[in-house]
Amino acid sequence: MFDVFLGGPWEKHCQIPYKTLLKVGLPKASFYDPESVGLDWFDRNLDALRRSQVMVVFVPSFPMPGVGPEVGIYYEHRVLMGRQPHLVVIWPDDVAPKWGQEVLGRMGRIVGTVSEAVRAVAGILAGGGHDTAAALVADGVQGYDLEIPE
Repeated sequence: MFDVFLGGPWEKHCQIPYKTLLKVGLPKASFYDPESVGLDWFDRNLDALRRSQVMVVFVPSFPMPGVGPEVGIYYEHRVLMGRQPHLVVIWPDDVAPKWGQEVLGRMGRIVGTVSEAVRAVAGILAGGGHDTAAALVADGVQGYDLEIPE
């Protein structure tokens, strides 16, 4: 089981290192990152989506990567299993179209920065009885300046 599934573009194609910042901000969390799996990711992603407590997605300022289907699979699986879906979407202010926020906002929480995502994930994991929740909140949120650089 993973604490967090990292969805969105590969970091080298993104304007900020959001995956790195999430991992620094939540050092005790276990992450599944499709980027680290390589080219044989599809079947592994499906399994990891089923076994992740939280999904964090970064919406880039270029055409959306293939996370739309992953978000749907994660959301549907959690609902069918009778579990609360915990989707956190990082949507920077400069990303359009804004109506996309309304759609994804019905499935999860929209945040504007990686720092907000770290706080949201730490809160979700802490509220879910996660055995490292206190450490996640104490070590992962406080003491890091994770705001998106201008």
